[in-house]
Amino acid sequence: MRRSRAAACAAALLWALLAAPFAQADFIEAIEHPTRVPHFDFISLGDGIPPGSSGVYGFALKNRYNASIDNLSLTVEIYRWATVEETRNASEVGSGPVFARTGSRVATVTVPRVAANASVDVRLEVQSRADSPDGVYFTRHLLEFDYGNVTEPPAVTPYTQHFVMKSKGHFTAEEFASLNYSDLRASLEALNISGVIPDSSFSVKRPAPLWPLAVLIGAAAVAGTLALAYYLADQSPGRHPRLEGGLLRWEGKLHVWRALAREELRARLARRKKK
Repeated sequence: MRRSRAAACAAALLWALLAAPFAQADFIEAIEHPTRVPHFDFISLGDGIPPGSSGVYGFALKNRYNASIDNLSLTVEIYRWATVEETRNASEVGSGPVFARTGSRVATVTVPRVAANASVDVRLEVQSRADSPDGVYFTRHLLEFDYGNVTEPPAVTPYTQHFVMKSKGHFTAEEFASLNYSDLRASLEALNISGVIPDSSFSVKRPAPLWPLAVLIGAAAVAGTLALAYYLADQSPGRHPRLEGGLLRWEGKLHVWRALAREELRARLARRKKK
């Protein structure tokens, strides 16, 4: 009886192992396809990094394959600066921002393994200098990894292959325009890459001055106070003598200021005519 139960348990376990789903191997075309290459989910830097301050450039890198990617190396480079008026290579901007960990425009992150359908957070501190010019700074990415779940006829079992993927900033306009998505593999081989990943950017921006807002708030407060004072004086004449006296003095001063301003304007116009 015990032997039969043990045999039944062993058979059930063997059936479960045989029925368990294995990671489906990927064809090269699937690995290189834009919908399968690792996905970059960028975080926002808000209104930008003020000159002389720092900010975090980062994203979540997701593995969208059926097995892990190993020995991952990701290089991020600040390669271009642009404003509405002009654009330059970042190397031509002498006081441009740099990555804090390297003190340069290039930083590399390595990750031993990212499991299938898992993500890894990439965070790089960007340090701008006090004289860093305002503008948008574009970044390009170079991603390399090993993938051990590749299948390609006539191979019967999955094998490991090294993949190199680059973003748009690594190519000239003509090279990037040569990508033909109806024959993607041939286009990628011509560029010596295994896939295209996204560029990104961040901005360096001086914060807007607060004094215009303070002036508007002050003017609104003065206008509201005067409106309330005139309302009280008009609705209840004689009941607020101090308030009415203050309004009369205010009107008198305002009349004098206007007269002085008119005289100054007339004098300046007369001097210009003489010249």
